[in-house]
Amino acid sequence: MKNKVGKSIFAKIAKLFIFAILTLVFHVLLSWKLFERVSNTRESKLIKKLRDLAGIKEYKAKEDTLSSEGLKYDDVYINSRDGKKLHGVILEADADSDLYVICIHDILREGPLEFSKIAKFYHELGVNVLITDLRGFGKSAGDYTTFGFIEARDHMEWTDYLIDSYGSDIRIVLHGIGVGAATVLMMCRYELSRCIKGLVVDGSYSSLKQQLRYSFNNKKLLGLELPEGLSYFLYKSACFNASVFDPERTNPCDGAEKINIPVIFVSANEDPLVSSQMTEDMYEMCPSI
Repeated sequence: MKNKVGKSIFAKIAKLFIFAILTLVFHVLLSWKLFERVSNTRESKLIKKLRDLAGIKEYKAKEDTLSSEGLKYDDVYINSRDGKKLHGVILEADADSDLYVICIHDILREGPLEFSKIAKFYHELGVNVLITDLRGFGKSAGDYTTFGFIEARDHMEWTDYLIDSYGSDIRIVLHGIGVGAATVLMMCRYELSRCIKGLVVDGSYSSLKQQLRYSFNNKKLLGLELPEGLSYFLYKSACFNASVFDPERTNPCDGAEKINIPVIFVSANEDPLVSSQMTEDMYEMCPSI
């Protein structure tokens, strides 16, 4: 009788163990699938759907829009702290100028596509322009976006590149759009170089957790019928398991609270991707305004 009871208990424990293993495997596979759909810069379904939502019907990654604007540029490269080869283009002013603008694009386009018109505007003002490709976009190495978290460190390196190349007495303005704007704000969490004199923040989210949960609530963006809370939990788990970054710490509003130089916040009232209220909130918390 005791043997039968013992075998019965053992069988139940074995079934529970197998169930736990299968649940864990399912959790890992589903979370990684979600992570790929959100953060893989080459294959992300979220990015593709956001392009459609923003009205970007055709995405021509190799289109040379700078040359079509009559702008001459040089390709430049740096190595990130984690060994990624990052690409940018430098447009030097026709006359000597100590003013440089670093243009940081959104995840819906690569750098030269996003900033061709704006680069021409700056160039006509006699300003030097550096347009970067975020990691995983354009000619920059990498496969995943961290929505500004690691990209902020990358652009601290780009700032050092300009100072090392053109001197410590230059003046630098950071101009970001979308995730590029979030990158600018998260750079402000660090000690910025004294060469950085101003910021242009166009359409940044304030909290990645809040922004992702908003996106996950729209089932059409990911093609997964999951509650937005569960989707965020799975995405955060995948980030933790892959040691990529922590979405909970990806908060541009933390940088907004530390800005002590002139800044322009830009937002569209009918932006389909980022609520203008986020921009208003960060404007209110910014101490330099």
